[in-house]
Amino acid sequence: MDDLPLSEATKPKEIPAETRAPKVEPLLLNLDQAAALLNLPPSTLRTWAWERRVPCVKLGRRRLFRREDLERWISQHYCPVRPSRVDTLEPLAYRMGVGRPVGKGG
Repeated sequence: MDDLPLSEATKPKEIPAETRAPKVEPLLLNLDQAAALLNLPPSTLRTWAWERRVPCVKLGRRRLFRREDLERWISQHYCPVRPSRVDTLEPLAYRMGVGRPVGKGG
């Protein structure tokens, strides 16, 4: 059989973007998907779900996770940056006794 180029009639036609079905994200994530979203080992997420430390939906024996609940849970556990200890403490030389008045006795 000869390798002939495809004619215009036999080439697959591109579907216009406006007629394609929109990509739908699942309403519930399974354990592996949720663990990947949170960058956690699945075993840790399973334990946290069992301990009710992370929001989940229990359907039968399965625990599933809503993406919006996980995103809200992440934002609730956000730790803001605070000033470094260097900015809030006395200079190191002063803490080490340099420049400090020497007490009597000894």
